[in-house]
Amino acid sequence: MCEMGPKMPGQSRAGYFNLAFVSCFWLGLCAQGCGSSPTPPTISNFSLSPGIATLGTAGGKAQVSLQFTFEDVGGDLSSLTITKYDADGILLYASTGPLNGTAGQTSGQIGGTMKMDTQTEGHFVYELFVTDSAGAASNKLTATFVVS
Repeated sequence: MCEMGPKMPGQSRAGYFNLAFVSCFWLGLCAQGCGSSPTPPTISNFSLSPGIATLGTAGGKAQVSLQFTFEDVGGDLSSLTITKYDADGILLYASTGPLNGTAGQTSGQIGGTMKMDTQTEGHFVYELFVTDSAGAASNKLTATFVVS
C-alpha cells in the first residue's frame, strides 16, 4: 500500500490504482452514488505532465504525473486499463488493475504518478479506459509522451 496524494480543497483522499509502474493514485471525489448501472462510465481530460523528457532523464526512469476525470452513473468503477504504443502503433505494454476506494462515487478526478522509460527515444502513446463492476467499458483516451 502506498501513501495517498495530498488532499485538495473540497476533495477527499480515497482510492488508489496499483500497477507495476504506477506508484499511487489519489481520487478527488465530487458526488455520491450507489448500485450498478447499464450506462458505461465516461472519462475525459487525460494528461501526462510533463509530456516530454530528454533521453536518459532521471537515470532512464522519469516520474510523470497522470490525471483524468470520470463520470459513472452507477458509482461502481472497478478497474483501469493502460496500454503503451510506439509511434508505429505497436503495442509495447498493457496492464489492467483494480481501482480501489471508488465505490459509490459518480464523478471525480483520478491522478497519480508513474515512472516513464527515458532510455529509448521516440513518441509513445498511452491509452487508458476504465470499467465498472458489470464490465461496461468507458471511452478510451490517449496522451503522448515524447523522449528526445
